[in-house]
Amino acid sequence: MTTRFIREGKTFNHQSSVAVASGDVVVEGALAGVATDPIEADGTGTVAISGVFALPADEATAFGLGANLAWDVSAEKLILNSSAAAGDVENFGKAVEAKEAATGEADVLLTPEVQAIK
Repeated sequence: MTTRFIREGKTFNHQSSVAVASGDVVVEGALAGVATDPIEADGTGTVAISGVFALPADEATAFGLGANLAWDVSAEKLILNSSAAAGDVENFGKAVEAKEAATGEADVLLTPEVQAIK
């Protein structure tokens, strides 16, 4: 077998059974990322697993730059990794800016190398 370069590894193709909006978090196995464009139901689209994204975050929680964040699958928002429950994506990313409580959005650097489903 010949080794060959496929791509840089910043995205993956996602076959979706439901419609996905651009900017939605997509969890595929133990890998999570952000849809770069809308994906139609029963369609295939691109999911980014590299970069910094502004995503919904738990309004009750403040955290600092570099905080380890999880993705709460059921609530569809960022939470502190220590608050992750069964089924959430642990080590989803790192906060690239501090977030105050009552703020409903946070900037996160995705960390696919260490993501895991709790």
